Amino acid sequence: MRNAAWIYVLAVMFAVACDDDPVSNHTNTDKTTPPLVDQEADEAALWLSGEITSPLALYGTIQSDLAAIRADYAVSVPNVSIKFRPRWMSSMIIVGVDDDLRKKILAHEPNALQEMNRTMGATEMEWTIRDRPDFPFVSIRFEGRKHPQRLADVYRTVRGVTSAGPNHYAGDGSSVYPWPVSGGMSYLFRSGFDDCPAGCLYSIFSYFRRVNGRTEYMGSFDTRFDKVPAWWTEAQTAYNVHTYGPDPVPAN
Repeated sequence: MRNAAWIYVLAVMFAVACDDDPVSNHTNTDKTTPPLVDQEADEAALWLSGEITSPLALYGTIQSDLAAIRADYAVSVPNVSIKFRPRWMSSMIIVGVDDDLRKKILAHEPNALQEMNRTMGATEMEWTIRDRPDFPFVSIRFEGRKHPQRLADVYRTVRGVTSAGPNHYAGDGSSVYPWPVSGGMSYLFRSGFDDCPAGCLYSIFSYFRRVNGRTEYMGSFDTRFDKVPAWWTEAQTAYNVHTYGPDPVPAN
């Protein structure tokens, strides 16, 4: 029965992960600047920065770089149309609670989790399996677009919380991977195919560098036929981190 419970909650979590973007009305914490509107650049900057909200400067760089690359190479390198694919659902975490906290939540009694929800701008909390004493996990959603790992770090300090983590997307697929390089940024576009989303067997990678406002197309790499190019040593870092983790952390 325990295994069945795990299968059920994973199905619920996966269904949630497939919903439309729940935070398209991104809350910008910097009131002196316009609100962020580009979901792709916002989520890419959130992942790459590791910060709880995407830094405005990094967001702007990724947004303008991708626009420039796509404007110049849309015809000659079709891979540039591929969008960033997040590893997890932003502004959502799965939290485990002990029996005492579970009882307080069900009885609507004041508790430490409730206080943290108010502090962090939570908008919704629900049981992943409705009132199961043997499976006390809740999903929590938040206003704006926030990094789930940073939220989880905070929630693990709450009394009565036994675990906290992101709601990861299942499967494999195409994406673009941004990464800093000397003097600018790099962008590795990956078109995955054959047995996706279970696990793409083959990929076509296209690699670009953006330094001092100029685009340099480094080349493409079809894993079925091509020899590994010299630029792959540099380019693969972003792909490996995004695919296998751990996620980037904030720079101090």
